[in-house]
Amino acid sequence: AAAAPIGAGFTFLALATGSIWGRPMWGTWWEWGDPRLTSELVMLFLYFGYMALRAAIDDTSKADR
Repeated sequence: AAAAPIGAGFTFLALATGSIWGRPMWGTWWEWGDPRLTSELVMLFLYFGYMALRAAIDDTSKADR
């Protein structure tokens, strides 16, 4: 649970620096045809969803029911 924000931060950093690098290489900030970019974005959304779900649970002892 504690590693999720760190993972999300590094994933965002990888996407941001990758798009900066991709601009001169591909001529565009984002290339939807690259499955690695798209799967990295999906992973970032999964991190956000996991963190939102963990934040929505008030009592963790009742969360497993």
